[in-house]
Amino acid sequence: MPRPAAVSIALSLTLGACIPSIHAVYSDADLVFRSELLGVWENTDHGEIAVIGEGADSGSYLITYVQDGQATQLLGYLARIDGRLVLDVRSAE
Repeated sequence: MPRPAAVSIALSLTLGACIPSIHAVYSDADLVFRSELLGVWENTDHGEIAVIGEGADSGSYLITYVQDGQATQLLGYLARIDGRLVLDVRSAE
């Protein structure tokens, strides 16, 4: 996995202390789906694994993140905002 992508995914998955917004920063028209994200991503240095598949909602990602034997189910949406791709990740529960 390219290093910038690994860092982006790791940050997205570990920043659980982010404050949710009441106003969405993207609309349905901004959503994109990239099949390149699908698969198993592993950070062997830290023992982390992310399994990314298609979610139930159109254009969404179902992410299973495993660290230290603890699995977390996440739901992700990829949006294009000002020409940049941003992965919005939240708990699937």
